[in-house]
Amino acid sequence: MKKSLGQHFLINDSVINKILENIIVTPKMTIIEIGPGEGFLTRPLINFCQENDCEFLALEKDDYLAEKLLQEGVNVKNTDALEFLKNDTSLSNYTVVGNIPYYITGNLLRTLSEKNPRPNQVIIMIQSEVADRILAEPPKMNLLAAATQVWASGVVLATLSPENFNPPPKVYSSIISLKTRDKVPDDLSFYYDFIRTAFKQPRKTFYNNLRERITPAEARRLVGDNENIRAQELDINTLTQMAKLYTSYIT
Repeated sequence: MKKSLGQHFLINDSVINKILENIIVTPKMTIIEIGPGEGFLTRPLINFCQENDCEFLALEKDDYLAEKLLQEGVNVKNTDALEFLKNDTSLSNYTVVGNIPYYITGNLLRTLSEKNPRPNQVIIMIQSEVADRILAEPPKMNLLAAATQVWASGVVLATLSPENFNPPPKVYSSIISLKTRDKVPDDLSFYYDFIRTAFKQPRKTFYNNLRERITPAEARRLVGDNENIRAQELDINTLTQMAKLYTSYIT
């Protein structure tokens, strides 16, 4: 295994059961596992698919590990998961599961948010600090939370100490479940432009950040009487509604 891939493999059976118990099953769905590694989670997922009449596909970037799984009869693609998800147009009715390298978390969630269709559900193991950021609420909203919560609602399923993995990471991990919302803005590119502006300088007020892209009068109409409020204090529904008005100003 290449250390550069940043993989820490899950080795706790009870944690795997927790993941399986929380998968939302839909008829003829496909489960995509990112970074199966040695297959500790892969085999239970395959059994789960056999019991629930769903398809299974693993995406493994490491050549050696992918070949090993292939020889064991696993349906695996030796590919970069991000590139596969960005370029594949055949996916529908699918759920993504994975013990993913921490450094790809943001890119993965952004890629999934832009898929058409998006996954039904995402269950991933990530650094606990990152999980907290993704699921943050006011007054601790942040760019990653705003970018994720606009298309998915999430919960923490479990928090894991380092000894649940091989090799043990230096930090605690969390399993989070993200369920795609029924209603998502049609074009997220304008929304993402809005939140990048809103959270650009967290110490600045929301109003002052907005003034870098729109006129003071337009920014004032957006914030109303709350010129001193910061983006961190706004919930996802407020941000989504404000993004619509912001978009009308920049287009």
